[in-house]
Amino acid sequence: MSGRKQGNRRAPRKQTQQQQRVPRDVVDHDPKYTWACSWSTVQSNKDGFFKAIFEGFEDSLNKSQLSTFANLDSDARRVAYLLRQEQVENLNPVPMFRQKSTKEAIGLMLQAENMMEKGNSGGALNILSMAITKAPGKEGEEGELVCRLLTLRSKALSALEQHELALKDTQTALCVGVPDPLARAQLLRTQGHAYFSLGDQMRAKLAYISAQRLLDPKNSKSNQLKLDLDEEIAECLNATKNNSKKDDHSDENTCPKLTGGENQSIPNTSLLLGVQESAQTGRFIVAKSKVDAGDLIAAEPAYCCVLLLDKAGTHCHNCLARLVAPIGCPECSGVAFCSRECQKTACDTYHRIECHFLNLFIGLGMSILAQLALRLVTRAGSAKKFLHLWDSVHRPAEGVEEQSVSDYRRLLRLVHHPEKRGTRDYLSRTLMAVFLLKCLQKSGRFWPPDEKISAEEELKVAEALLRHLCLLQFNAHEVFETLAWDRTKVKGTKTHYIGVGVYLSIALFNHDCNPAVARTFSGTKMLLHALRPLHPGEMVGENYGPMFSNKTRAERQRSLRARYWFDCACQACSENWNTFDQGIKSPDKTQALQKMFDMGFEAMEAGKLEGAVYLLSQFINTIDGDVTMPDREVCLSIDALRLCLMNLWGNVVVIQPLKSEEKIQRTLDESTVQITELLTLEDVK
Repeated sequence: MSGRKQGNRRAPRKQTQQQQRVPRDVVDHDPKYTWACSWSTVQSNKDGFFKAIFEGFEDSLNKSQLSTFANLDSDARRVAYLLRQEQVENLNPVPMFRQKSTKEAIGLMLQAENMMEKGNSGGALNILSMAITKAPGKEGEEGELVCRLLTLRSKALSALEQHELALKDTQTALCVGVPDPLARAQLLRTQGHAYFSLGDQMRAKLAYISAQRLLDPKNSKSNQLKLDLDEEIAECLNATKNNSKKDDHSDENTCPKLTGGENQSIPNTSLLLGVQESAQTGRFIVAKSKVDAGDLIAAEPAYCCVLLLDKAGTHCHNCLARLVAPIGCPECSGVAFCSRECQKTACDTYHRIECHFLNLFIGLGMSILAQLALRLVTRAGSAKKFLHLWDSVHRPAEGVEEQSVSDYRRLLRLVHHPEKRGTRDYLSRTLMAVFLLKCLQKSGRFWPPDEKISAEEELKVAEALLRHLCLLQFNAHEVFETLAWDRTKVKGTKTHYIGVGVYLSIALFNHDCNPAVARTFSGTKMLLHALRPLHPGEMVGENYGPMFSNKTRAERQRSLRARYWFDCACQACSENWNTFDQGIKSPDKTQALQKMFDMGFEAMEAGKLEGAVYLLSQFINTIDGDVTMPDREVCLSIDALRLCLMNLWGNVVVIQPLKSEEKIQRTLDESTVQITELLTLEDVK
């Protein structure tokens, strides 16, 4: 770190219990593991250089300075203290991002054209997607390059029968602008093909007619195209109208409705739920009415979410959807979007601020939670809008307030354990908050470049970043998709994490080593289905990671103390249940129950997931209260129900290579590797 006073350097200090300020039981059990878990929520990549910045800053502070910081009693005072330090004043983050490259985009386009000529539309699709993210999105010749790439990709998508995506590409290219009349006519013809394949003959005919009007009869290249268009217009006129046009999301499951209706006091949850509060556990969700296995008790969109940086080439930077025909950022080639709508949402708000620092964040080793802490600020789009939000929640609520203010107030109410947080932990998070503040200042887009930034505004933004860093440690959820060979089969499925989000109502669910709910994701909306019956007043527990079925009580307690700073007192811990490996008994069931159990698993094996969910739920609900837990068959039924729900309602990516296209598949795999390498640590070394 530049500007560090050499006279303040000293030998690394041993952490004392007072400096750590964590509960005695946590310190006594495993202080090193607790610190490692906490540090990973600030910097998760061990090769990142934030650790060096932090240790250098920490070593530059003398005992008096550390003691002063340790005695500060608010986030505002901690941030203000660090901002006064010379070492922090000299922090100068440098923009680092993957820039656009016309040369690379043209090279990739030529590769794709060669693949198209050989009939390799799948390989061409991936190469063209890479080229589109690398091509500058400016007007003039560079804008024409983007149009040409979109036109080519629309043809590749049509060849692969991805007609809806082909249609989107033609619409995007036409919006960007195709100046050459012949090229525009060819693009409209491709658009007509897409409409026709989707059963919309009327729009197909209009596209073909529009293409004809652009043709110059004196141009020899236009003659054959006109004949082809005449034939296609006639085909549209002769075709029977198909009124059952495919919906944009016809192949996706519609999100189910909440059981019992929606709860107005706990948004996005069921009326079957309520909230209780205690000194030991804070606020937590309980069953207000009887809940049965299979009930949908929460369906909550993410308040804010962030894509893992290593998924930048495979998922949308905004909505986290899988990419098939992505479009890029106008300024960088480090992210991709699934649609113009997502691109606009991101580039009008947070991404325009973060864009030029993405590779710096990678080099820093910044954790996904630190990225989310920043996104909670940049999503406002400007300092003025964010500070309005911050000031509003720090005034007493009067009457009906803006939804954005109400939601942010709920966010800041989430637990962040200031009374348990140690000095070194606070020091690392405060330094990260200040570093991110410096990035916002340097961007020239959060605050207007010609505006003088007041010290009060800086302090508020840094204080907010620190608060976010602390509360997200305990209140964020991983967003995942399920990889499967067949959507109807649960055998061999794999959970694939793609991002992290914060969910304001679901954050109130406490932990249970025998969770009462299954988490699935429809897009970034989190669904919670009950896995077992719950009675009025009973806590509705979800799972923070360790489960009794595969971790011993000692392993679970160690993990939960270190990561979430509490001792679990759930039934599985209190009674020290066996893991599956240690053996779980299952007494004989009645013939009717055994048949229901067997039928549930047979339906699951046959891929009849809705029937399996019904039968397994019925078995679990019927046997409730008649067995002593843990019961092996009940546990197996609960786990099977969870897997079925994930495939039935969750984000499922079907992976099924075609043997007849092994060569294409190899190209796809290679291209995917190239795309996912858009953002690597090598770029900033």
